[in-house]
Amino acid sequence: MRRALLIALQTAVSLALLGWMFRDEEFRQEAAGVLSRASVGWMAAALGCAGAGALLGIVRWGIFLRMTGIRISGWQTLRIGAVGLFFNSFLPGAVGGDAVKAGWLAARGHRLAAATL
Repeated sequence: MRRALLIALQTAVSLALLGWMFRDEEFRQEAAGVLSRASVGWMAAALGCAGAGALLGIVRWGIFLRMTGIRISGWQTLRIGAVGLFFNSFLPGAVGGDAVKAGWLAARGHRLAAATL
């Protein structure tokens, strides 16, 4: 039940942010025009590069965790890394996602000093 509520809250926040971004008719038309002129091949290449960069960053973070003695599964590393990327996108500043990841690790019993490294 708690997990379902968390997923519902995350979905609601995401939809609210998207709705807020696309509330302006002029912005919607401009975005549609830019997307209609964009090359599908270049868009796919850009999406692939961005995804690969994000995945490599999560793998690097997992290596750093092991170096500090924090052992979590690859799936948990991927999950919390993706959550960190989300918060880096929507929180002001460059450390929002890192703070969320450190807090998540500390809440699960890992040393706070190691988690913040």
